[in-house]
Amino acid sequence: MAPQKQSSSGGSHSGGFGSGGKANGSCHQSTSSSSMAVAKKPSMQHIQADHELFLQAFEKPTQIYRFLRTRNLIAPIFLHRTLTYMSHRNSRNNVKRKSAKVDNLLFKVEKMRGEQETHSLASNLQLTFTGFFHKAGKSSQDSENEQNSVSLEVLLVKVCHKKRKDVSCPVKQVPTGKKQVPLNPDTSAGVSPKPGSVPSLLVPSSEFEPSNSHMVKSYSLLFRVSRPGAPRAQINGLANGENHHSRGED
Repeated sequence: MAPQKQSSSGGSHSGGFGSGGKANGSCHQSTSSSSMAVAKKPSMQHIQADHELFLQAFEKPTQIYRFLRTRNLIAPIFLHRTLTYMSHRNSRNNVKRKSAKVDNLLFKVEKMRGEQETHSLASNLQLTFTGFFHKAGKSSQDSENEQNSVSLEVLLVKVCHKKRKDVSCPVKQVPTGKKQVPLNPDTSAGVSPKPGSVPSLLVPSSEFEPSNSHMVKSYSLLFRVSRPGAPRAQINGLANGENHHSRGED
């Protein structure tokens, strides 16, 4: 009987070892699976965190680029024709460049100037002087006689915009010509003088165009009347002209 007990106890002891081995194996498998699950969760969290950081980093620049794209489509700040990678947007054809010559440029400029001159002839300012009337003078019809005529000088006064507040407006005087005008001509007959018999001046329209240095604000005509051998006070036109001239220079 004793050997049977020993065998039974030995068998039970060995059986205890078998069950203990199985339990240890199951515990090891469960810990490994739980560690893998824990390792997967941080990876998803890292991905989401990286995605949020990416969105935060590129959110404002993307909005700015979209705004700039819309603004450049509405009001471009550069010309597409000057960019080589946007040559497909250029609708200009360069076929004429093959047959173009330098002499053609001069011909075009001369033709353009000729057309402008012919067009501006009708827009010139023509001044006709029938006479200068003054009570102290004597009547005469001969404008070539210096004793019975006065010397008339016409100047075009250009008042330009001032570039600084502490200075006065710059004034530029352009002489247009001098003429001998009859003094106190006889108009009692009622006959109007012929167009070619009275002195006249022609002010070209190019004088009224803005210059490169100054932008003209206003134009005015200045008449200077002088008579040889007569004091300044006798001719009102000369005194008025000089006063106007001094005011313009001040």
